[in-house]
Amino acid sequence: MTPAQRLRLEKLGNKLCEAALEEMDPELLPGAGLNPDELTKEQRGNRFWTLKNTRAMLALVSDIEQLLGLERGALAALDEEPRIPSKSEVDKMIADAEREVERIRKGTRPA
Repeated sequence: MTPAQRLRLEKLGNKLCEAALEEMDPELLPGAGLNPDELTKEQRGNRFWTLKNTRAMLALVSDIEQLLGLERGALAALDEEPRIPSKSEVDKMIADAEREVERIRKGTRPA
């Protein structure tokens, strides 16, 4: 993803979040101020679809945030120098793996 695309996604995510916040304001919902038994069938339907649309927008914002977070993590990982384990660490990993293989062969549970 290019930096320009990341920036556009961030801006769109912010716009969607603002739109969702406005739509989910209880005072602005269809039939606001009425008791549930006073709502007409059309008002109930409009309220339902408004809230459903708001949930969909928030899910999209969440997806955008997740995508951008993964992208940031991938970029950060590219900037880091890979850590090379020492010989003693490698020997310990090998010994641990060999013990695990033996444990599996014998069918015992881990300690």
